[in-house]
Amino acid sequence: MLEIKPGRLKHDLGFSLPLDMQAVCDPAAYGYADVVSGALLAFCGKADNAAGEIQINGRLTAQLTLICSRCGAPFMLELALPFAEIYSCGAVNQDSGGEQDKHHFTGDIIDITPEALRLLFAELPMKPLCREDCRGLCPLCGADLNKEGCGCAKDDIDPRWEKLRDLLSGYE
Repeated sequence: MLEIKPGRLKHDLGFSLPLDMQAVCDPAAYGYADVVSGALLAFCGKADNAAGEIQINGRLTAQLTLICSRCGAPFMLELALPFAEIYSCGAVNQDSGGEQDKHHFTGDIIDITPEALRLLFAELPMKPLCREDCRGLCPLCGADLNKEGCGCAKDDIDPRWEKLRDLLSGYE
């Protein structure tokens, strides 16, 4: 988990704390099942006490292993994103849109992991691909078309389109 022990940061206005953290998280525990192994998260930045609120700014990087939506092979995806969040020991304020503009924390630890994963998941592709030109699997025999060809007949036409082929045959 990406945790910060604010200590003096909570009480000294204008105090700044440099941050350099790493953690391995289980994205499946947060509802993202397409990530097949633990995500290596790293955060480099700083935390500032500004007007009694703790502002955390920096760069979040992650290495994730995803499953290709075409061929089913695992592949590594690396992301680097800016991270900027505000944390408060007091009550949580709501902005005019009803969304939280700052996060509430109690005790002596600020866990930025949920916000970091939310940011990462928003950047993940809806259909992850191991590479842009991935050919996927043969729908008939299941062969990985990136590694080998298959001997399946490709001229089978969906019966719903058969009449169209008859119409177009006169133009060949």
